[in-house]
Amino acid sequence: MIHESFLLESIDRHRKSKQDWLIVNGEKKMNRNTLFSFCLVGLAIAFFAIVSTGCGSVQHCMDNADCASTEGCFTGSCQPLNQSNACQQGNVYHRVGTTYKADDGCNTCTCQKGGVAACTEMACVKTCKDTDGKEYKVGETFPSADGCNTCTCGQDGNIACTKKACVTTCKDVDGKEYKAGETFPAADGCNTCTCGQDGNIACTKKACTKVCGTKNGITCAKGEYCEFPKGQCGRLDKGGTCKPFNPNDACPENIQPVCGCDGKTYNNSCNAERAGVSIDYDGKCNTTITTCKDVDGKEYKVGETFPAADGCNT
Repeated sequence: MIHESFLLESIDRHRKSKQDWLIVNGEKKMNRNTLFSFCLVGLAIAFFAIVSTGCGSVQHCMDNADCASTEGCFTGSCQPLNQSNACQQGNVYHRVGTTYKADDGCNTCTCQKGGVAACTEMACVKTCKDTDGKEYKVGETFPSADGCNTCTCGQDGNIACTKKACVTTCKDVDGKEYKAGETFPAADGCNTCTCGQDGNIACTKKACTKVCGTKNGITCAKGEYCEFPKGQCGRLDKGGTCKPFNPNDACPENIQPVCGCDGKTYNNSCNAERAGVSIDYDGKCNTTITTCKDVDGKEYKVGETFPAADGCNT
């Protein structure tokens, strides 16, 4: 065993030559930057470095700063932090005297002796407001105003958004381009579609009858014809529905002439249907038309002008 007087003499000799200091039983002091430590039974020597002597390896300290972040300085030595000597937050321990963020993200806590955390009690912001004044809860994700990015409401009440480059046009199945936000008819002729800010097209999904005979209407399949309500014949872009027909169907021989939408006279409605033609009106087709009927059945003389159903055209 190293005798105490020998140890003190060695320390004193080093002090005189290096002007360093070491604390030995609270009497002799040495500069704290000196990387020496000594071990002696019954003698308390506190220092910063780990030095192997006959007593084994011991890490001495003066305060928490001399220890690793997972340790604290207790009675001159670095010891692991635990529930009895530190404040626990989840899987993390905070040393006595340290200040850290509370779980709510806006208050702060200070670890006190005995592992007791003293925290502020500020009213935290629990919502965020977007540019339109709409409120979102902390952690809630919502679409950005540009329509293609997403935003999240933060604990501090601020909104953080992704910064992807947004597509400004969409292409339909025919390759036609539309600007973001632009609305256009769907291919089925009854639904509508909108070009999104993300470059995708979103369409309504109404159950609709196949509309034919209009500007944006569908083309009937082979073996079908576009049947219009009587007297309409697709006028004013009013559509009809696709209906199958068979030119070989048998029809009665009675004569009840009808005028087809193709301007031809048929013996009866069955003959017109068999030919795949809608009926304009009963009776033979007038070779000289003297009147016109609008969609409401009102008659006008040839050459007469009247308001269109849309209220602005004639």
